[in-house]
Amino acid sequence: MPKKRKHSSNFRGVWNEPTGYNVHHRLPKSRDGSNDPSNFSHVPIALHHAFNALFGSNPTAQEVAYVLSNVWIDPSYEIIVRLREQTV
Repeated sequence: MPKKRKHSSNFRGVWNEPTGYNVHHRLPKSRDGSNDPSNFSHVPIALHHAFNALFGSNPTAQEVAYVLSNVWIDPSYEIIVRLREQTV
């Protein structure tokens, strides 16, 4: 397992991520996402940069699906976005 380091930005030490990884907010903070661990993933830095280069810094799920469907995958297919069923 990669060595963990304290996040160096202004996230107030809410989490630690392995060296070579960034925290990716699944629902961007600019769209009312939180710093709750359920809202972020640890992703390799290069992949995080690639995601932001492809989709911008705070895309919606619909925007990501649109770009993937209309630029990157076989045109016979489309990616559909739907809300997950809520569990109680």
